[in-house]
Amino acid sequence: MQPPGSFKSFFPSLIDYAGLFPPATLPLRTALKNYHTYLHSDDAWLLGSFIVPAALLDELRIELQRLPALTEPLPVSILISNAAIDLPVIKICMETYSSQIQIVALETKFLAEATIDPTLIEFLRTGESAPAVFVELVTDSEWERLFPRAVAALLNSAGEFQLPLAFKLRCGGVSPERIPSIDRVAEVVHACASAGVPVKCTAGLHQPFRHIDETLQVPFHGFFNLFFAGILAFADSVSIETLLELLADEGSPVEATADTISWLGHTLDVNSIRACRSENIISFGSCSFTEPVQAARHLGWI
Repeated sequence: MQPPGSFKSFFPSLIDYAGLFPPATLPLRTALKNYHTYLHSDDAWLLGSFIVPAALLDELRIELQRLPALTEPLPVSILISNAAIDLPVIKICMETYSSQIQIVALETKFLAEATIDPTLIEFLRTGESAPAVFVELVTDSEWERLFPRAVAALLNSAGEFQLPLAFKLRCGGVSPERIPSIDRVAEVVHACASAGVPVKCTAGLHQPFRHIDETLQVPFHGFFNLFFAGILAFADSVSIETLLELLADEGSPVEATADTISWLGHTLDVNSIRACRSENIISFGSCSFTEPVQAARHLGWI
């Protein structure tokens, strides 16, 4: 049986491959070989960028020489740990190695008081073509105070400088305290949708629905929960209570046709799905590409 056509709008470039990062923590050569394999598989349409720290860009360029020639530049999302050190390296890569490496996104963290690094802002303003930038807020004790500031900083900088700035939402980790509550995830999705700030997710989204992780024995978020809720929030401005219901569900039946996906009394049409996936709820980083793909295939979605 052919998968419902509406999922062809839901899944494209959904999964950014983060094999270099925990819990996989693969060597660069191995992770790059995996990405190359996925890129030439039948599931390549679900594959997004290859996530790599800026510090490994030179090594990445060398390792690319070991692979069969790519027909197009490798799409990468680069993690910035220190803008003053990393941005000059990124600039050289963009100017000199664009035939090998296409920088589609940058990922970084807010500075103190939820501010955006001015070095990064200047880099984006002076570049000919700025990649998307996803900024993560790393705090627990001061989340309530700093999160509104973070959204405002993204919105203000995007508006003032016409820059492609977005929020990066961490959804999991290798220890229970790294996993945000449903309330926090719903807050992020609702606030970003209300403000028109795009969102990228990372970590912990290996399964479609909310579930108990076998290793940590704590609830993990589901990628279908989050992306269905996210698309609905951006397309229809739903309440935070609705988002909480969607994020908490552990596998209620999903009905899909060629033109719609319906779940828990809500329906998304392919035009909304396509537009929101492209512009609003972008992708999620995962150290495993095969797990979420196999889970979606098991459900008959792909």
